Amino acid sequence: MNKVQAAIDELAALGSVEAIAEHLKGLGVQARCGDPNRCAVADYLVAKFVNDPEVLNDRFRVSVGPYDSDVTGIGDKGWLVAEHPPVVSDFIRAFDNVRFPELVDPDNLAEIREESA
Repeated sequence: MNKVQAAIDELAALGSVEAIAEHLKGLGVQARCGDPNRCAVADYLVAKFVNDPEVLNDRFRVSVGPYDSDVTGIGDKGWLVAEHPPVVSDFIRAFDNVRFPELVDPDNLAEIREESA
């Protein structure tokens, strides 16, 4: 199992969408809804691996997509792909639907509110 899969599985082990949100809130995640490169799970992965050159380097990119159920990043070992357990995909959908505004970057939240007004 690669390190990215292990990190995704750690989120899933929290057991619920709400528990994942609470965990990410405790880590200070402030992400962008609907942005596969800056969603809450992408920001979590970047923060988790910022000091791990085996995973995160100047070529690293993470893209999270709940609809195709994968997370990809490029590191020294090449592409790392992780399958989303259902609870992680459910969390991403909930985040993208602004169910957890405390996790949304304030500028992004203002944009969303302006668009829906």
